[in-house]
Amino acid sequence: MPQPLIHLGGDANLPAMTLAPANGFVPELYVPILETFMNHYHVISTPPRALWGDGAPPEITSDYTWRNIAEDMLTAYQQFGLHDVVAIGHSIGAVTTLLAAIQQPDLFKAIILLDPVVIPKVACDWMREQRQKGEILNPKMVAGALRRRNKFQSIDVAFEHFHGKSIFADWSDEMLRLYVTHGTIPCEDNLRCLKWSPQWEAFYFGTYFADIWDYLPKLNDLTLPILFVSGGTSDTFVASTVQDVAELIPQATYESVAGYGHLFPQSAPDATHAIINDWLTTHIS
Repeated sequence: MPQPLIHLGGDANLPAMTLAPANGFVPELYVPILETFMNHYHVISTPPRALWGDGAPPEITSDYTWRNIAEDMLTAYQQFGLHDVVAIGHSIGAVTTLLAAIQQPDLFKAIILLDPVVIPKVACDWMREQRQKGEILNPKMVAGALRRRNKFQSIDVAFEHFHGKSIFADWSDEMLRLYVTHGTIPCEDNLRCLKWSPQWEAFYFGTYFADIWDYLPKLNDLTLPILFVSGGTSDTFVASTVQDVAELIPQATYESVAGYGHLFPQSAPDATHAIINDWLTTHIS
């Protein structure tokens, strides 16, 4: 199945800016933080396999890992002739973006990592042990993803279902409407199904990249500008971990969206855009 290229906006002749989304979310959800960049960049996404095939993604195989997502990204860059890319990644997308940049830095101009899934070293060590035992990582998150409702009578029904749920509590109605409009697609019996299936979401949760701390120091070998942005109340890229990463990679820039959690690109798009825009203005010629 071929790798798709999602055009979010901007002229195709402009320099490339790519977006790698968080697990379970579609690239269109990031348009509010990217819209003004479309005057200067061709803003696109080379999405992970969960979003390939317009509702019929490739089969999940047990040997597929987060490193393979990064390899898919690099294959797409080469396939579509992308170079000097300003690459933005959120959550799992931030981790796979940094892995891709480490593997082939010549294709990148800068990387912007929004609340990457970097958990404390002790938790990564525990996950390594679980992986060696053949255990599923993040079993609660895996189970939660698999229980997620996947079919709705309409976009409006999907909106009402998700409205008020804790994960979306600090989202605007406009952002949630964007989620249900682009995050669901027509399926059988005239229903709407989640574009990112619960099975793929669970798979990504259950295959966390526990070797991340072995790779982070390699960012020091890159000559690329690097921006880390954390959520001030994030339960994923927590403050103590941000400090550990900052000590490990002192050349990078570190910013935070105060008062917001892991999904700050959706709950605080204006603040997120402002941080990225200010950084690009000072770091990218």
